[in-house]
Amino acid sequence: MVSLCRSETGVIRNSRSHCSKSRCVYSEIADLILEFTIMYIYSYCFWFLCHINDLPDRVKSQVRLFADDCLIYREIRNTQDHLVLQQDLSSMESWANDWGMRFNSKKCYILSVKNKSQHYYSLCGSVFQHVSNNPYLGIEFSEDLKWITHISKITKKASSTIGFLHRNLSHCPTACRRNAYLSLVRSVIEYGAIVWDPHLQQDVDRL
Repeated sequence: MVSLCRSETGVIRNSRSHCSKSRCVYSEIADLILEFTIMYIYSYCFWFLCHINDLPDRVKSQVRLFADDCLIYREIRNTQDHLVLQQDLSSMESWANDWGMRFNSKKCYILSVKNKSQHYYSLCGSVFQHVSNNPYLGIEFSEDLKWITHISKITKKASSTIGFLHRNLSHCPTACRRNAYLSLVRSVIEYGAIVWDPHLQQDVDRL
């Protein structure tokens, strides 16, 4: 009886030892995969930044880059400014071809601020669509530089999220509901507020 118990104990210990070694191997493999993934992401970001770093040098208009978003703008005073802006778009197309990349022209738009322009621009064979408002980095810009469109958008999204939280977290502790509100609702309303901080009473009441 004693010998059998010792034998079973030995098997269990060996099994635990084997499991421990397996877990170590799996842990090392997981660490290697994670490290390789991080290195790949950093490498990809580095080369992407190297590719787009010289884009502003190829155009005469102002350019703003953020990740894979590109914004080009220019003050239009006469017909010559229209032509220069179109030449810049052509230069950007040539730049993309040199680096083996391409712009998604179907997601490119023209937003004329204050003065509406009937001049059309094209990139990669596609004519840009004129829009009255368009989002940039999460903020909705309008041609009249008013923020009612952006405020309406974020208040609608915040109201929808509040309804979702009320349906699903009504029985949760107060601290849990507070954290959910701060992270999912208030963060949406306050995002970029330093840019669009409203001064009209109707916008303040909407918020």
